[in-house]
Amino acid sequence: MADQEEPASWQLLEFLKRRVQLIQGAGFRTQIGAGVIILDDTEVPDDPTVAATIIEAGDASATGGSGVHVKSDVDVTIEYSIPRGQGTKNPKLQAHRARADLMKVLIVKSRDLPQFISTLSIVSASLGSTADQETGVSYVIAQVTVRAGLVDITPPANS
Repeated sequence: MADQEEPASWQLLEFLKRRVQLIQGAGFRTQIGAGVIILDDTEVPDDPTVAATIIEAGDASATGGSGVHVKSDVDVTIEYSIPRGQGTKNPKLQAHRARADLMKVLIVKSRDLPQFISTLSIVSASLGSTADQETGVSYVIAQVTVRAGLVDITPPANS
């Protein structure tokens, strides 16, 4: 089992993390690619005042398959949270910039997609705010949702 690749849905999250990590340096308005990027709960920073990007998959819907190939569509939300106060200058402006940078980096030509991703498109992009009741920290949120068509190679189970 250790030799088996991770499911296409997890590989998609890792691919999107690598895309977000590109957001730094020339051509971008923010440096969120150099910051905290979370795929799993164990990666959440202890300090709630740290800006962070969370990449989270939603439900996958099976769209077909044949033989060992299983095709599905999955929506993934990439959310950048900027704490208000805490020395953050212009958090709403930062959210607008982050949303623009995320949209820029998530537009990928079909020929540049990994083999397990058949399609990748932006479904929505939004701005918002939220507050953590436990810590009292308030955040401005930039959120982009993409839909990916996946092809998972799943060999049949041994009887």
